[in-house]
Amino acid sequence: MPDSTSRREFLKAGSAAGLVLGASQLEAAQSARPRSADVARLMNAPVLRRELLTSPVRIESIDLVRAGDQFLVRARSTDGAIGMSVGHPDVLEFTWPILPEESLPSS
Repeated sequence: MPDSTSRREFLKAGSAAGLVLGASQLEAAQSARPRSADVARLMNAPVLRRELLTSPVRIESIDLVRAGDQFLVRARSTDGAIGMSVGHPDVLEFTWPILPEESLPSS
């Protein structure tokens, strides 16, 4: 039959190991947090790399494409480039009037 002292020692050792592991994880999480200087630098960094845009993109068409219960907004440029974006249903509920009538899904 196991000795109650050895069980108690086992539980103490397990608790101590848990505390050490928890403390090391807390330290790692705190060191991984962004510093305010890093956040400020990123907030002031440009979002759009304008040097990649050498000429204006002229939109030829914008279509609303239905895929099941999801909507995609497809934009085509005059030079043939195509861009797709997932249309959020809550946003499309209010923004669909800006899309050409022929692109709207039939009910």
